[in-house]
Amino acid sequence: MPPADPPVVLKVGGSLLAWGGLGRALTGLLGDPGLATARVVLIAGGGGVVDAVRRLDADHGLGEMAS
Repeated sequence: MPPADPPVVLKVGGSLLAWGGLGRALTGLLGDPGLATARVVLIAGGGGVVDAVRRLDADHGLGEMAS
């Protein structure tokens, strides 16, 4: 069995999470024929997402690696 292609990782920075055009942009990107068979991993970073993770860590003592 041939090795699987690595996933395509898309990171959306925290500043883009409040951008009104983000949904349309991601829909267009993910609809690209070049990604039709790709395994796509979408990672949201920064902004409120990271703040929420930090609060959970502070509340529950998850630790940096788990968080």
